[in-house]
Parts: sequence; structure tokens; C-alpha cells
Amino acid sequence: MNCTICLDDEGSVVQKGCCCRGDLGAIHIDCLIELATHSTVTLDDFTPWERCTTCGEPYTGDTLTTVTTSWVDRTSTMDPDSEEALASHCALGRVLCDAGKCVDGVAHLTQAYEGMRRVLGEWDRDTVNAALELSMGYCQQAEFVEAERIQVALLEHLKAERAAKAALQGGEEEEGEGAGDEDDQILDVMNSLANTYIDLGQFDDAVSLLDQVIAAFTRDSGPDSPDTLIALTNLAVCYTKQGKDTEALAIDERVYTASKRVNGPKHPDTLEYGTNLACSLTQLERHAEAEDLLRQTLASFAQIYPNDYPQVLVCRGMFAGVLFSQGRYSEAEAEYKVVHSTWLEQQGSDHPDTARASRSLAHCALNQERLDEAEELIVAARTALRLTLAEDHSSVLGADGVYGDVLLAQNKIDEAAAVLRSQLDRSRPALGESHPGSLEAATSLGDAESLRGNHAEALSLLRHTHAAWGEHHPESVHSRLAVASTLGAALARSGERDKGLEMLKEALAEQCKTRLATHKDVLKSKDRIRELDRAAVPVD
Repeated sequence: MNCTICLDDEGSVVQKGCCCRGDLGAIHIDCLIELATHSTVTLDDFTPWERCTTCGEPYTGDTLTTVTTSWVDRTSTMDPDSEEALASHCALGRVLCDAGKCVDGVAHLTQAYEGMRRVLGEWDRDTVNAALELSMGYCQQAEFVEAERIQVALLEHLKAERAAKAALQGGEEEEGEGAGDEDDQILDVMNSLANTYIDLGQFDDAVSLLDQVIAAFTRDSGPDSPDTLIALTNLAVCYTKQGKDTEALAIDERVYTASKRVNGPKHPDTLEYGTNLACSLTQLERHAEAEDLLRQTLASFAQIYPNDYPQVLVCRGMFAGVLFSQGRYSEAEAEYKVVHSTWLEQQGSDHPDTARASRSLAHCALNQERLDEAEELIVAARTALRLTLAEDHSSVLGADGVYGDVLLAQNKIDEAAAVLRSQLDRSRPALGESHPGSLEAATSLGDAESLRGNHAEALSLLRHTHAAWGEHHPESVHSRLAVASTLGAALARSGERDKGLEMLKEALAEQCKTRLATHKDVLKSKDRIRELDRAAVPVD
């Protein structure tokens, strides 16, 4: 291929990573940098340092990182408070954060923000945008409280400023079409704050903001605009974390379809939306569809992003999760190890992304009966998650659940029961009694209490949980069968051996229809049946 700038085919010709494909997207990096060097830029227009002048879409991957790094190098000889120098640091900071290099990224964003505040004033439009970018960098660095502080301050100031302008004009606050840049900024801040609330586990606050943002973006920009699709995706993520999987799937299908139509099937946004859709399919136990979609998405990501790019890692982690859900633990573990090692190198051992990958590796080790390894991994994950997340955050609760299951497998029943009871006591008010996370916690605690001989409490928990899966999550057949297996074992331990054994065998028969023989649910049901068949009399 020939470079579209110099028309030469010598040297390393690469794709820009925008929407241009084939010869149209082929360039020498040096030629692209030279073109950008001779262009005029302002804080409102970073083209062509960040965006293709042909298709108008951003560069991605190594191309974007290399070009923006060169831009900062070029401006290093300028006045550090010049418009172009500040713009270059803001651009590189955003790129580095998106690439997982958050410490360096936040440093550049801070430099840009402080410079704009000195030169333009604290509440200038560009300074506000820089502050919002900085807050988003803090989120990527898992400093959610600091991000929330900045975003709340921005939102309060912008709303007060809009109200003051309306009062001076002697009328109502402007709303709807034509409300101006101030309202656009307010919506951007609200969307970012909602995302931060999701990270903090404050889901009701997030939904309240997102409902307003989606209505405004749909009205002003259209139902398929990039802003509308991003806000809808945030709402779907929130619904998933609330256990509203059917609602999340409907949104993710709508967004993915719209992005394919508007942007094309291999656009980076479409691929990210495909990852989200696969997550929703997995939550509803539609694993084959999710696996197929993720394989396609990973193959397309490989054409535009390096393997260590955050979007690729998220997709790969989701792919590992789909393999795990099907009982393909060794395959899942291999994928999780790559994700974990990359997050560890990029973010450090205490970052939530690294800790969540450790939790997943612990789960893999547990289900392959490497209990000491599982314990070591999950203890490290629980410690790291508690450094940045609240006790009732879904990631912390999930790690506690894995730790409780590890203790159960080690026959440390009393310790397991204490951990699982604490998890359930925090899950119910934080997530809701019918949330899948709460129901899974109740199932594990019911199993632990049954093993401790507290039969009445165990049976009460498990019967309620079994009914709740059927009532609130009828599509989650395997989850309900797992509870039925646990309930059958608890019945047998309480003295109702024949009834419990019958329930266990029925659950196993259904599990074997769609689960691999190596799946943890199948193995656990078989172990319970063997235990009961060996028992001469039921356990009192």
C-alpha cells in the first residue's frame, strides 16, 4: 500500500486506525506527524493531531499514542501556557488514560487543567472541559471519590450559572433545543457523574441522572447520536449491576444495532458495544451467542488496537468469563492470566481492574481444586478492592463470596459462614433482596448453615432463594438449578433424605442436559448424591 500523504510505499506503512480502510487509511507515521505540524490547532479543534481529516473520526491505538506524544514533544519548546501546549497535554493525557497508563495520563491532564485555570480562569468553558477530563482520568485511576468531588462542583456551578443568566434575562431557565453550550456541558458532566456513581455503587443516583441525560440527548441530537448511545450504554451497565438483566439486554441490543448502522460493524465504538451486548447475553445464560460475538469482536479489535489496550482487555476478560460460565475452567484461566498480568503491569497490584482479575483467577483455581492457590489470590484481591471501593460495592461483595466458597471447600465451615453472612447482610440493602448477587450470597450461606447443622435457617434461606430465582429471574435456569441442588442436600442433612435425594437427582439430570461434565454445578451435584448414597442414615 502507498502512504496517502507522500504516495510512497517504502518504509513502514500502517493504518491510521480511523474509519478509513485499505489504501485510504494507509500512512507513514512520520508523514502524519509532519502534516499535523503544519496545521493550525486551538483548544476547540485538535485536528489533525487526534482526528483524521478525511473521515473525521479519531485515530486509535498506537497511531494515536505516537502522534499525540510527538505533539507534546513539539510543544515542549513553546510557552507552557500557550494554547497549543495546553491542548497537547490535554490530548495526550486523555490518550494515556484510555490506554491504561493512568498515572502519566492524569499528570498531563493536571498540567493542562492548571494551565487553563491560570490563563483562562477557573470557570472558562475550556477550563471546565479540562476539569471534566481530569475527573474522568481519576475514575480510570480508581480515585472515584476525587472524581465525584470535581464533577459535583462542576455541576453545581454550571447549574447556578445557568439559573443566574435566566434571572438576569427575566425568564425561566433555558431548556430544550437551542439551550446552548452551557446545557451541553451540564449534560456531559451529568453523564460523567452518573458513570462515577456506578463505579461507587450508587445506582439509584446514577439512574436518576441518566434518565435526564438520555431524554435531553435524544431530543436535541437524535436517538442514534454518539452522546445518546453512550448514555444508554451507561444505563445498561447500571441495570446489569442492579440485576435487571432483561432491561440491560434490550438497551445493549438497541445500541449495538444502531452503532452498526451508523458507524459500521468494525468501528471501535461498535466493537465496545458488542462487548457490552455479550455481557448481557452472558448474564441471561446465552453463552453460545456471547462466545460467538466476543470471538468476532476480539478479531476485529486486533486490527486496530494493540493487545494491551484497555478495550481489548475488557473484551478478553469477558470472553474468559463466558468460558468459565460453561465450565471450561482451564481455557478461562489462560485468558484471565493474560488479562491479569497486563493490568498488573499497567495499573499495579492495588487497582480494581487488577484485583478483579485476581478474583477471577481465584475462582478458576477453586473450581480446579487448587484451594491454597485460590485462597492466596482471593485474599489479595479482597485487600486490594477495599483500598478504593466501599464495603457494599458489588466488586467487594463478589470477592467476599468467592472467599466464602474457598473456605467452604477447605471445610472451614464456621469461618465461611461468618464471611458469607456479612456478605449477605451488606448485599441486600446495597443491591436489593432479589438481586442475583444477593441470591447467590444467600445460597452459599444456606449451604454453610446446613453444614453447621442449623437446618431451619438453612432451609428457610434456600427455599426463599429458590422461589426468588423463579419469580424475578425466570431466564436464569442454571442458577435456579444450582439452588435446587443445594436445597436438596440441605433437606437430606435435615432428615428428609429421600426427598432431598430426589431433588438432587432431578437437578443433576437437568444440569447434564446443557452443562459440561466438568462444570462445577454438575460436579457438586454428583458429589452430594454420592455422599448421600454412602450414608446409612440421614444426618441429624
